Amino acid sequence: MQSIKKPLSSAAPDIELNLVDSEVTNNVLEVRNLESFYGPVMALRGVSLEVPKGKVVTILGANGAGKTTTLRTITGLVKPKSGTLLYQDQDIRKTEVHKFVSQGLVMVPEGRGIFPKLTVLENLDMGAFYRNDKAQIQADIEYVMTLFPRLKERAKQLAGTLSGGEQQMVAMGRAIWSKPKLLLLDEPSMGLAPIIVQQIFDIIQTVHKEGVTVLLVEQNAKLALQISDRGYVMESGKITMADKADVLLNDPRILSAYLVG
Repeated sequence: MQSIKKPLSSAAPDIELNLVDSEVTNNVLEVRNLESFYGPVMALRGVSLEVPKGKVVTILGANGAGKTTTLRTITGLVKPKSGTLLYQDQDIRKTEVHKFVSQGLVMVPEGRGIFPKLTVLENLDMGAFYRNDKAQIQADIEYVMTLFPRLKERAKQLAGTLSGGEQQMVAMGRAIWSKPKLLLLDEPSMGLAPIIVQQIFDIIQTVHKEGVTVLLVEQNAKLALQISDRGYVMESGKITMADKADVLLNDPRILSAYLVG
């Protein structure tokens, strides 16, 4: 796995942010000057980022940089102290957590968040909880099973007995079945064998090609940037770099901090 080796700030303490892409005019998500706390500890320090409609955007950073907290704040699991959160041009800072899925904002959390004592199919069925288009629901489960043939083979098996890679497939399949407009993925490759990681990233690309916008948090910097349109780098709760993904992939500072060794 290509992952973070050292804090980026040690290689580049003064970094100019390129936060605004002049080609971007239609953002599904806009985050401006976001601040969040865990008790007295400030976890996010003025985070700003944009996720354009139909694009894949990656947030990179070492453990504890604030990546997961950013996703949790976007989805209401952590309440922001200050800042702006716009999803489809609507302020979502006070939106109740359970309403996000019905609005198309769906997260696959770190650790997968499956129900171990339910079967694979029962777990997947949770993704359609807020849907009432019954005919399309059936068509979509067939689509999910096409994406994840292994899940079709194990549809009646308890999810808790699956391998880590299979559980990640369940979590992603459940999210896809909910018909997301914006899919948030928190460390989807964590703890998985390289062959499974590649399968997961192939599926992310497939879902993106179907029109789903993706915000990806990932330590596998090379794979993440290769499938992304734009990238952000976080350190100590702050955005320290932002640019087009191909620019970041070839930036010597990124190569040194993330991709060497």
